Amino acid sequence: MHRVHRIDSGLGFAPAQAAVHLDGHRLRVTKAFWSYWYLAAERQSMFMKRVAGKPAPWTADPILGSYRFTNAYRASDRVSQSLLQDVIYAGDYECCDTILRVLLFKIFNRGETWHHLVDNVGQPTIATFDRATYTAALDRQFDSGARIYSGAYIMPAPQFGYERKHANHVALLEQVLTDGTIEAIARASSLRELFRELLAVPSFGSFLAYQYAVDLNYSRHFDFDEMEFVVAGPGALRGIEKCFTDTRGLGPADVIRAMADAAAVYLADSPVEFSDLWGRPLQLIDCQNLFCEVDKYARAAHPEIGNGGPHRIKQTFRPDERPLRLGYPPKWGLPWSADAPVEFGAGPESLEMLSHFPTDRCYSVAMSDITETIAMPSTKIPTDEHLNLIRELVLSELTRLRIDRGSIESALASGSETRIPSRKAMVVIARVCKSLGVGKVVKKADLKPDQVTNVANLIGLLAGRTQPELARR
Repeated sequence: MHRVHRIDSGLGFAPAQAAVHLDGHRLRVTKAFWSYWYLAAERQSMFMKRVAGKPAPWTADPILGSYRFTNAYRASDRVSQSLLQDVIYAGDYECCDTILRVLLFKIFNRGETWHHLVDNVGQPTIATFDRATYTAALDRQFDSGARIYSGAYIMPAPQFGYERKHANHVALLEQVLTDGTIEAIARASSLRELFRELLAVPSFGSFLAYQYAVDLNYSRHFDFDEMEFVVAGPGALRGIEKCFTDTRGLGPADVIRAMADAAAVYLADSPVEFSDLWGRPLQLIDCQNLFCEVDKYARAAHPEIGNGGPHRIKQTFRPDERPLRLGYPPKWGLPWSADAPVEFGAGPESLEMLSHFPTDRCYSVAMSDITETIAMPSTKIPTDEHLNLIRELVLSELTRLRIDRGSIESALASGSETRIPSRKAMVVIARVCKSLGVGKVVKKADLKPDQVTNVANLIGLLAGRTQPELARR
């Protein structure tokens, strides 16, 4: 739990002084710590407005409106969506073929480069891979003046003796295919082992190996928990340094995990309401990326917080009005699957998302076109046993929030209406769902009117929406 004194600061807020508890440690934080949570909520709000087909501008924040920032959820970024839809789930590929395809895409990390290769040499597979053919195709792209690499990561060139960087990278892939590395990657039994096999590839390094491990884990061939471990990149290290005056012995990975674990509490207290990814909470990879983004954001919002890193944000933001084509790993159980992506936005043939709510199968959506609306409601009546379980969990969490349990129990027994602030209700929801191992299945919109909620109603909602999730296991 945290206690702070706040002063208004434009669109966000800044504490005059603050200490927070993370992972059992009492840490002193800077203004950038609060900007971290604001950035997560506001950037996700911008994304959801785009999904809903709303025109730009999607934010009133002058920094977010002027400069380029990634989404709160890494998998929602255009490059990740291109990887999911055009590379991983573009066909039914074997494991080693998928590994080759992911590494080939991610080394250049640019959709245009991938499509150039597909157009010129066909869909990449182990059977069709030829170093000379791929190098020649990239030579033609390079000679035309087109960019080959994305600016997202600094890609060190492996040393294979070729003059051009991309030729050395193609030679590196050839080595991965011939020296047993790709088979070792395919045999990985955990996310950490997948990372270690990738780390053994020359020139990858720990940060890139971790990023590639997460990318491979999007596929159907690997199904590891993204909360297993995390590796902080250079930008995230700078962001952590800007957010905390002292981490009290917590290493970067520990800080990122503590932030992920505490996200429900701090996001519930954010000045911007946080909309999760259709029930999927922020993962370690997302919280790592947010530290990188807050490092950039603080350059403009808190220039007085310096750590010797860059002082300016380099990439400017230009609104992209193209409809979003969304698809996530099918195993996540989200509405939009990468093997059958759906386009959203303002285009005449795109769908406009109206609302979302849990169904028996997954988070589904009410969609509309010009003529009709399709709704799919689905709350089940919970069993008495499950209702009692949820009741006990809710009462325990209310006690942790310093709300008198005895008075709540008395009111519930007598049928009296007992209300708590919606902010605390959202904290209870997040904690109960986490203890059950399910996504956040009740939204803040369910807790109206007047931004307060009836405790009995909260228990009923949680019981009705968590029981189907648990029954599927």
